[in-house]
Amino acid sequence: MSGDKSVSDTIQEMLQTDFSSGLVLAKGYMASIGADNFWIGKKGGAINDDVPAGWHNYYLEQDFENIDPVLRAAYQVPSAHRWDAVIDRAVLTPAQKGFLCESESAGFHNGVSMPIAGPNGTLGYNVSVSGRTKDFDSGPNFRAIHAVTQVLMLSLPELMEHHPMSKVLLTPKEREAVQWAAAGKSYDEIKDQMNVSRSTVNKHIQSSMNKLGASNIVGLVAVALRVGEIDLDDFMG
Repeated sequence: MSGDKSVSDTIQEMLQTDFSSGLVLAKGYMASIGADNFWIGKKGGAINDDVPAGWHNYYLEQDFENIDPVLRAAYQVPSAHRWDAVIDRAVLTPAQKGFLCESESAGFHNGVSMPIAGPNGTLGYNVSVSGRTKDFDSGPNFRAIHAVTQVLMLSLPELMEHHPMSKVLLTPKEREAVQWAAAGKSYDEIKDQMNVSRSTVNKHIQSSMNKLGASNIVGLVAVALRVGEIDLDDFMG
């Protein structure tokens, strides 16, 4: 299922609540699209570990943290990425191939990882969403999964402190560029819509990121939505 109406409702409710209540809403949305594995954590522990029973402890006992190619990518790729894209590009060691076989057997399929930057710009949290069967396809829901995750994580107190939650006035052109980005347009598409150069689009987006304390496009859109710079209709296109 595409979940478009569901994700709109979910985000709208999440914007009115705190992290704990937002987590319940996010988990409900993930379950509705078949993403039964929903893990949020960082080194030192997890704040949500809806994964197959016993996997988290086994993962730590086997020291998989040091060979997991998906986790390694979270430190290198600053934006959301599908696991298959990471695996297809990587030159895997025998140990990594063995780990991937074990993780699939345990019930991790077609996942998405979303690194969330902390206040100093380094990896603060990593969020992983996947299905427990091969039938799950993250592709049709990739943008929605990312959006729900960003809105959820920006309500986490330690990250909320890093982002201005009072309204920060973007210029009309900055707001227009963010609105088109929210609708899923690429830089080239935005420049055509705004009748400006690609470098001007980049300038508007970078300025908006600086004003709203975001480190990537999806973070920018999520913060702009939360502080009222754009509307949900812009966000969902």
